[in-house]
Amino acid sequence: MSLSKLLEVLGHTGADSSVGSSSRSGETGTTEHRTVVHECRTCGTSVSGTTTRCPACEGRDIVTYAIE
Repeated sequence: MSLSKLLEVLGHTGADSSVGSSSRSGETGTTEHRTVVHECRTCGTSVSGTTTRCPACEGRDIVTYAIE
């Protein structure tokens, strides 16, 4: 099962533009750590955040998932 399918099943479909970014919540004062994954939806290859075409399968459907 590709990472994109696994994350869809688990319900993680948020997006962020940088890998491993941290954000600070002003209301609670806690720091949230999230890992950001960019991958080809066709074949599951991990790519950079600026990739527009998959180097493995030439697919253009690149998705971004934020995992908290």
